[in-house]
Amino acid sequence: MHRVSWPIMAGWVATVLLTPFAGADIIDFEGLANGREIGRGAHGESVQPYANLFELYGASNGTPTQGATIFDSDPLGPNAGGADKDLLVGLGNILIVQNDSYATQTIPGFYDTPNDEADGGTLAFDFRFAVELLSLDLIDIDGNGPADVILEDGRGNVRAYNVGASWTHDIAAQGPAGWDTLDLTSLAPQVGEGGGIATAWQDALFDPTDVVRLTIILSGSAAIDNLVFIIPAPSALVALVGGLLVPARRRRR
Repeated sequence: MHRVSWPIMAGWVATVLLTPFAGADIIDFEGLANGREIGRGAHGESVQPYANLFELYGASNGTPTQGATIFDSDPLGPNAGGADKDLLVGLGNILIVQNDSYATQTIPGFYDTPNDEADGGTLAFDFRFAVELLSLDLIDIDGNGPADVILEDGRGNVRAYNVGASWTHDIAAQGPAGWDTLDLTSLAPQVGEGGGIATAWQDALFDPTDVVRLTIILSGSAAIDNLVFIIPAPSALVALVGGLLVPARRRRR
């Protein structure tokens, strides 16, 4: 993995997360339309409002047959009458790997029926400059199987989490919440709201302040949201010079 050159940051608007992580920013996928396809291709895709922060790649079953997709998780929203009742967790927009069987796009770039891939898939974020990742919300990591979350630094060292099956509830079967937050700063075992356990390991030389790639490998139908991060120096200087704006936004719970 080679570090991507730092961009000029003008035009990117992030959001501030009011959490125990003071001053942290959040990628929450708001402002994007339901069904929006992102990153169906080997080289990923930039999408506003995050175009100057990362490229995103989504793949189902290990191949770029369908991309990452925005799914509105509002229980009363546009997906309320669909088959994905286990994703209606009330977090606003969340990110899925689109199901191969629901590939129709009446409007190019937008799936008619957003639906997560039952066989799982991969979501990969290539950051344009070094970040420190703090936490990630995982949704519907139920009995369908585990997930792997892999952080890679600029020298290729990794920190990896194996998130066990039934780490969250399936709200269609067990009720809320249907999601939980994985702490990306800890190597201790983490018990999810569904009772499953996430375990972690890392390379000895892994640098958590120099993360340039995040890969999430889903074994079954599932989703992610609310990737919390900070921009360490000297990346913070690049963001400041580029005019990074961070209006306040309160986290949904």
